Amino acid sequence: MGSASPVIPSTTWELSRRCTGRKFLLKSDRKVTDALLYCFAFCADKWSIELHQLTVMHNHYHDTVTDALGTRVDFTADVHALIARCIKDIRGVDGLPMEGPVWNASEQTGRVLLVSEEAFIESAAYAIANPVAAGLVHNVSQWTGFVSRPRDMLTKRTITIRRPECLPDAYPETATLRFCLPPALEDRGRAVVEAIERRAQEKQREARKEVLARGGRFKTREELLAVNAFDAPKTRKGRRDVIVPALRAAKASVMRAAKKQLLAWRQAYRVAFEGFRNGNRDIEWPCGTWFYARYAGVRVAPADNGLWAGFRGG
Repeated sequence: MGSASPVIPSTTWELSRRCTGRKFLLKSDRKVTDALLYCFAFCADKWSIELHQLTVMHNHYHDTVTDALGTRVDFTADVHALIARCIKDIRGVDGLPMEGPVWNASEQTGRVLLVSEEAFIESAAYAIANPVAAGLVHNVSQWTGFVSRPRDMLTKRTITIRRPECLPDAYPETATLRFCLPPALEDRGRAVVEAIERRAQEKQREARKEVLARGGRFKTREELLAVNAFDAPKTRKGRRDVIVPALRAAKASVMRAAKKQLLAWRQAYRVAFEGFRNGNRDIEWPCGTWFYARYAGVRVAPADNGLWAGFRGG
C-alpha cells in the first residue's frame, strides 16, 4: 500500500528495470539492440508514451518518458513482456527458448516521478553517464550498447527498426522510435539540452576520478563484446541498488511540496481502500488511482494535477 503511486496524464517519469539475477541478458549485439529498440518503439506508439532518453546497459535500462494519457502501467507491462519474449528467443539454444525469467521478479519497475526541470536534467544526465559511472568505459561514446543523445530530443530524432525475427507477422513490419522534449520544456529546449550535456559531462568526469582513485580500469571494446550474457557482476548488490518508487527534485522546497502531496495522495488512497474493503462501493478514490479503477470500477476523483503535471522550478 505504501508504494502505491498515482497514474496521471502529462507526468514525466524515470523508468528502469533490472534483469533476473543481474544477468547480462541485454548485452549489446545487433539482434538484441534492434529487438529492444523495436519493442520500445512499438509500445511507446501503442500507448502514447513520449520518449525523451533511453540507455540500455548489460542488465538493466533507464528510460525517461512523459506519460501523455496516463498509460504508464500498460506501457511498462507491454514493453517488458515483449522484450522478454525477444530475449528468450535470442538467448535460446538449439531452437529452444531460454529457460527462466528475463526480469527480476523480486523488484518492481523503477518509477521516479520528475517534478521539476532540474530533476529532468539530472535524470537524463544520470542515464547518459551510466556506462561510465558503472566503471565500464572511459567515455559514454565508447559504450557498445544504446544511449540516446540529448540533442536527439531537440532534433526530434527518429529511428525506424525492422520487426525482429522473434516476433510474428502480426506485429508491424517496422516501428519508429521517436525522441522529443517534454511538452513543458519545449520553449526552452536548447537551454535544457545544453544543461543536460554539461551535467552528463560532469558526471562522467566525476565517475572517471572515482574509478581511477580505487585503482580500477575501464573495459576495452573487445572485452565488452565478449561478455557472457548469462554472467552477472561479481560485486554484491547493495541497498542503494534496490529500485524503489521515488520523487526527484533539485530544490528542497519543491521536494518537500511534492512529498507532502504524495503522502496526502497515499493517505486518501488508504482511506478509500479501507472503505472499499469494508463494503463502501460509493467511496471516491483519489485522482490517479489505477488498479482499482481498472479492475473494480471504483469512482475516481476528477483530475487535479497540481505538482504532478508539468514542472515547477527546482
